[in-house]
Amino acid sequence: MVRRTIATADRVDAMVKRSRFFNNQTYHFQSLRALNDIPYGGADTSEILETIKHIKAGDADSWYNAWERTGDRVSELAFHTKDPISRGRAHLRAHNYYRTAEFLLAPHDPRRAISWKKNVEILQGPGYAGCEI
Repeated sequence: MVRRTIATADRVDAMVKRSRFFNNQTYHFQSLRALNDIPYGGADTSEILETIKHIKAGDADSWYNAWERTGDRVSELAFHTKDPISRGRAHLRAHNYYRTAEFLLAPHDPRRAISWKKNVEILQGPGYAGCEI
């Protein structure tokens, strides 16, 4: 009976590890938070999964760098997109990725201001004019 309980516990533990992006609860939850915007066009599954591959759990710098790169890439995509709906959705995704990037930084980290500025520019700048979401 004890063996069976241990084996079951090991299987459950393995399933939990496979069903999480990170063992670190904060990093896992924030990844889920980014995914939460998919139904509204504020995120893309493949962009998120690609970003998460470049993050080391517990490392706020790798978190920031990965999400900031994704935001920059999607922002550049928006800039070159002609269709106003597709362009608007790309802007919205970039906004979400910039917001996600700065979330785990220390309160007075200067990179917060950089992300904030990019967020404002992407939603109020000239590239956003005429977009539809």
